[in-house]
Amino acid sequence: MFVRSKIVNNAVKLLGYLIDNDAMAGRGIKLQQIFDTVGLAEKEFDSTDTYLLQQKCVEGTMGGMAGSRWLTAGGADYYGKK
Repeated sequence: MFVRSKIVNNAVKLLGYLIDNDAMAGRGIKLQQIFDTVGLAEKEFDSTDTYLLQQKCVEGTMGGMAGSRWLTAGGADYYGKK
């Protein structure tokens, strides 16, 4: 049986939200909106956001919770494989 790590599960959840809301380049979503919707604890959310940025699954702007995120082609591929 294959078991995904917690951060990978959370990453898939965040990527799914971006996909469902058409958050592509030029149509980013504020981090605060994502955080308020996906229901993760702040520490888990921050770790997952950092992971997705490092994996180049998302891109975004700085500014803490006022920053934005959008899906990359790599993020769509990652989501499809998980």
